[in-house]
Amino acid sequence: MAADNTLQGLPNELAIAVFAHVEQPEDLAACRFVCRSLRPLATDDEPWRRMGTRMGLALQAECRNPDGSEAACVMEAVVAWCRMQRFVFGASTKRTTLADHFDALYTRSREVWASLEAWGAASCPDIVRTLAPPTDAARWNASRAARPGSAGFQERGLLALRLLHAVHGGQELVRDIEQAQHNVDDENMEVEELAKMLARLRPAGFHAGAVAVDAAQWSRREVFLGLVGGYSAYNELVSVRLLPAVLITAWTNFFRRRGLIDGNNYEMVVVAASHDLSKFFLLDLNDGTLWGGPSRAEAVAEGGPASRRVGQLTMLRAVPDWTAAGEDMLVWMEELARRLQGGVYVAEELLPGEHTTVGISLFPRSGERLSVVVTRGIQVAASAVFAPEKGIIRALCRCLPFTTQ
Repeated sequence: MAADNTLQGLPNELAIAVFAHVEQPEDLAACRFVCRSLRPLATDDEPWRRMGTRMGLALQAECRNPDGSEAACVMEAVVAWCRMQRFVFGASTKRTTLADHFDALYTRSREVWASLEAWGAASCPDIVRTLAPPTDAARWNASRAARPGSAGFQERGLLALRLLHAVHGGQELVRDIEQAQHNVDDENMEVEELAKMLARLRPAGFHAGAVAVDAAQWSRREVFLGLVGGYSAYNELVSVRLLPAVLITAWTNFFRRRGLIDGNNYEMVVVAASHDLSKFFLLDLNDGTLWGGPSRAEAVAEGGPASRRVGQLTMLRAVPDWTAAGEDMLVWMEELARRLQGGVYVAEELLPGEHTTVGISLFPRSGERLSVVVTRGIQVAASAVFAPEKGIIRALCRCLPFTTQ
C-alpha cells in the first residue's frame, strides 16, 4: 500500500505543528474548509495561540474578545483581535515587537474609558455627549499625515494614545473646532476635515439632554466640559479637553508654525488643551512621555516633577518617572478615572453660583489632598491644585456647617 504523503496522512501532532507555521489568520481559518478531517486540527488551540503570539497578543487561559466578552475558543479570540488590529493600524501595517501585548494595552484602554463613561453618566452627562466615536486607521492616518513621523513612531510613541482613540477619538466640541478653523493655514489638509466635523456636529451639538438650547449658550457650556478637568481661581479659568485626531494635527501645526515646540530634536504633538490653549499637554513621539504646561520657571522645583525644555516652552512630566516606557498617556488617564471614581475629583460649578459651568474640578474633594479644620465653630475644608502654567499652587477654601461626631 502506497504511503500517504498528504497533510491528512500525518499524525495529528505533526499536522498541528504544520498549521502553527501559517502566517495569516485568514489562511489558517480557511484550512477548516479543506476537508472534514482537517477541520478539528485547523481549529486546535495550539496553532491559534502561536498565531496570537506573533500578533503581539498575550492571550490568557480564559481568552476574551476586544469587547471584553469571553471567547468560545482561542481561534475566535485571535480572529476578533486581528480585526481590531486592522481597525487600529490598517490592513497594510506590519506588526512589530513594539506592540507586544496589544490585547492587554487595548483592554486597559477600553476599561479606562468604561470607567470614565460610567462616572460621567452619573455625574456630568454633558461630558459624555462630547466623546467622539472610535477613530479607525483611515481617519487616524489621514489626520497625522500633516505632521512629520519617524520609523516606528506610530507604535512606539503613539501606541497608548492610538489605542485610547480606538475606543473614543477624544472630545468633539463645536467651539474648539471653530477656534481651530480660524488658526489653521488654508493650504493644510486639516481645513477640510475640520469643516466636515463641524457640519456633522452643528445640527446635533446644541442640546442639553433632550432640551434644545441656544447655540451661544451651548458654545459657552462647552468651555467647561474638558474631560481632563480644570479649575477657576481669581480671574483664571482652565478646563482641559482630550483632543480628537484632527485637532491634534491642527494645534500641533499651529504650535510649530510659531516655533513654540520646535528645537531639541523632539517630536512633540499636542494631545490635550484648554479651550484657550493656556494649558496643554504634549506627547513625545520618540519615547511616549507626556508633558504638561507651559510651566513658569518658579514652578520647577527640586524633587518635583521632571522638567524639559521644548522649544520656547518649559514642560513638566505628567506622570511619575517610574511609569513604564510608552505608557504615560494610558497611566495618566487611568489615574484620572481612579480619582473621579474615588471622589477625589467631582463635577461641580467651576464658576461658583453659575449652574451652566458644571465640569470636572481638579480641586480635591476627599482624601489626603483635602484639609479639614474647625475654627470658631466653623468647619473649613481647603484644597489646592498645582497650576504650573501660573507658577504657583492655587488654593481654594470652602466653609461647611460645624458638626460633632
